[in-house]
Amino acid sequence: MGNVSVTDPDCQESRPGALFSDRLWALKLGGALALFGYLCHRSATEISELQPDIEAGAIQSDRLRGLTIRAWAYKVLAITGDGFDIQTSVGPFHVTSSTPPPRVGGYVSILGEFVEPRHLVARRVQDNPGYLWKRGLNYGLSSLTVVVFLWMVRRRFRWRPWEGMFRSRY
Repeated sequence: MGNVSVTDPDCQESRPGALFSDRLWALKLGGALALFGYLCHRSATEISELQPDIEAGAIQSDRLRGLTIRAWAYKVLAITGDGFDIQTSVGPFHVTSSTPPPRVGGYVSILGEFVEPRHLVARRVQDNPGYLWKRGLNYGLSSLTVVVFLWMVRRRFRWRPWEGMFRSRY
């Protein structure tokens, strides 16, 4: 009986559109990456205005006074009577806290407000024990998972970058 088509011939397209063809895949990939980069840059700019980094408090403390600062995983340098000092990329900051001080050399995350240059009043302090090894383990396992997944699906997609990113078996 020959080939039978179930789709109406008027609905069938002989060639896929330019967006879905295999031509110019590198240009399409580059455009997508450029748009993604622009989106990341724009969102980072907007987030830094709403929630500035702790390092900005050393330079623009008057503008940031009263804003909530979230400082994640900073190393504790010293313990003082009313709080502790943390290490930042622009030098030490003093954190006033009513919670028990963390241990020197440990890592803490802080939610607080600037009261003066290089001085932060903490509303909440979280001790992050094992920060360095847990972070490294997390990145290592994530990378290993991606490599194993790509190794498992390499035959399914006939990985040939020079012919287009992925080619289906069907």
